[in-house]
Amino acid sequence: MYPKWIEKMAFSKVHQELLIQLYRKQITRREYDSLVNELYVLETKGISK
Repeated sequence: MYPKWIEKMAFSKVHQELLIQLYRKQITRREYDSLVNELYVLETKGISK
């Protein structure tokens, strides 16, 4: 289980999964930041098309 605030904070399903992994300490904060930056770039490129 994970806290309900994760659902409210996440901006996508993929981001929610990353937050859960971070919460469970399956990834480090540095890995999380890097993955979120990549995800944000992909999403903004998808929006501009």
